[in-house]
Formats: sequence, structure tokens, C-alpha cells
Amino acid sequence: LIITVLIILSLNLFALHANVLKKRNQEIAIKRALGASKGSILAEFFIEGMIIFVINFLLVNFIIATIGIVWYYFNHIKFLDNIKTILITSYSINLYLVISLTLTLLNSLILAYQATRVVIIDAIKSE
Repeated sequence: LIITVLIILSLNLFALHANVLKKRNQEIAIKRALGASKGSILAEFFIEGMIIFVINFLLVNFIIATIGIVWYYFNHIKFLDNIKTILITSYSINLYLVISLTLTLLNSLILAYQATRVVIIDAIKSE
């Protein structure tokens, strides 16, 4: 369930960042026209994407931890005779971290690659 939420949030953030990338086409084209290499554009957008996705990852983990704490105390205070627990193992934590890290890297790489594919003349002409 948590991994599904993480995937949905990651796709949502990817769409948001892709929209920002479309709006920055002219900026990318101007940088390329002034001599910026594809590698520097790739590095810039990869680092920017990683920062955005890491902040998202931290916020999601904070929200999940808060929900878990509320769930734990709600079940232990209100329903003392019928306690429901959520089993969290080291395997599930490792799986969650691997999937979230993979999604973060893939999203950042895809967006950075898309930033390098901007056609200079078309981007400058469109604005």
C-alpha cells in the first residue's frame, strides 16, 4: 500500500516537473545557443530533479510516519481489546527504499534527458 502511494506521488511529481520543463524550453535553448553543452544541461536538470524528488521523498516519509504513529496510538488507546497491528519488516523497508530510490533516479534521468532534446531554433521561435 505504501509503495503504491509512493509510486502515485512520484508520477504526480514527475508530471509537475515535466510541465515546468516545457515552460523552461526557451531558457534551455538560450543556454544551448550561448554554448552550454548537453552534458551541463543534463547535469543541471538531473541535480534539480534529484533535489525536488528527495524533498518529495522526505515529505512522503514524514506523512507516512505520522499516519503510522496516529494509527498505532488510535488502535492502542481506543481499541485496547482489539489491537490491529501493521507488520513492518526489514525486507519491506528495504523494498520501499529501493523502489523509491529507483523511481527518483529514473524520474530525474528522464527529465534531464528530455531537457537536452530541446531544439534550439524551435524553442526560441515559439516564445
